[in-house]
Amino acid sequence: MPRAAKRDPLETLTRAFLDERSFISRDGREFRYGEDVSVRRHEIWERSGGFCEEPGCNRCISEETMEMHHVKHRSKGGDDSKANLRACCYRCHRKHHADREPRWGEGRA
Repeated sequence: MPRAAKRDPLETLTRAFLDERSFISRDGREFRYGEDVSVRRHEIWERSGGFCEEPGCNRCISEETMEMHHVKHRSKGGDDSKANLRACCYRCHRKHHADREPRWGEGRA
């Protein structure tokens, strides 16, 4: 669970999530895990019509190759709502994260 997010038990119960780790925070943000991510992923792919949603890109993407991009990162207060997720192709998603530090083990000799 993200550090600043506090679970809203009543609102979480009303959503009937598939994964017990998924929840709604007290400030109304959605946090999805496991099977709930798969459901949201399918919804985002259907919304995209099978194309990258990045402005200026019209690459065709399959549901398997689609990458979900958080417009506002969860670490910066974003959530897993449809409004905060964008279907991206591999190239566009990498462009969004080009400034990030590489993780341990990536690109190291």
